[in-house]
Amino acid sequence: MGTLRDWGLILVISVVMGLYGWARTMGIEPYPDKLGRSLAGWILLSAGLGIWFTFSWQAVAVPLVFITVPAVVAGVILIYFARPRGGQPSSAELSADKHKQQI
Repeated sequence: MGTLRDWGLILVISVVMGLYGWARTMGIEPYPDKLGRSLAGWILLSAGLGIWFTFSWQAVAVPLVFITVPAVVAGVILIYFARPRGGQPSSAELSADKHKQQI
């Protein structure tokens, strides 16, 4: 289903949108221990959206639905679990605490 050009467009959309979403998230709240999980989530989510943008309503047809839905669901799950939790101190707080201990 689809030509090589269509799948190339999906690849470009997923890489560009995935890197943009990942970089935007990293700029707001950096959490270096989960960079790979976050990047994988953004790439999967944008791949699902790229399939939707390229094939529109055919993306929910029988052959493509088995690619589109798992990609979007897995992307959302990976992005959600890659986010820092409330109990984790930020790196700025950790460096401030180390500075206080040295003084």
